[in-house]
Amino acid sequence: MLKLNSMIELPKKAGLYVHVAKFSANAAYFKKQVSQQMKLPQQTLRLIDENLSGIPYLSIIQNLQITQNKESYSNERFYKGITLLEISEFTLKKTLFELSLFENIKLQLLYSFLHKKQQIILHDLFDNLTIAEIQQLLSMLHHLVTAENMTILCYTSDKDLANSPYIDAKI
Repeated sequence: MLKLNSMIELPKKAGLYVHVAKFSANAAYFKKQVSQQMKLPQQTLRLIDENLSGIPYLSIIQNLQITQNKESYSNERFYKGITLLEISEFTLKKTLFELSLFENIKLQLLYSFLHKKQQIILHDLFDNLTIAEIQQLLSMLHHLVTAENMTILCYTSDKDLANSPYIDAKI
């Protein structure tokens, strides 16, 4: 297990997990701990939060192209990712400022998919999504876990999320 802090460990077994907690000053500490873990060599961990980094004046597709390693880039994987995550061509033409939170999350998941990250943490994102977006996101996360053998942890204050049929276990 990957230890994220003194109380939370990311399971080694692939699946979709949820950790329900109230957020406070601990949230910044948690993000810092995870960020340090992500800097380790050969790390397969990715933290997804409300911030999508990139060059603001470029389109999303241009930002994705800049971050791709030319040797490992695959058009097939790119199209599989946008299909799994239901990302439209219209979304790829937007700039960072034009994205909704839901589109932002899907693009960070695409980035993780393209870079073959096997462990993903979604940090406190569900409170600002609609019920329809949450249902669609959980379905997409479930498909990613199944198709790519990933471990995904949803770190949230939403207690109802733990009861979703898509969630494998509560941590």
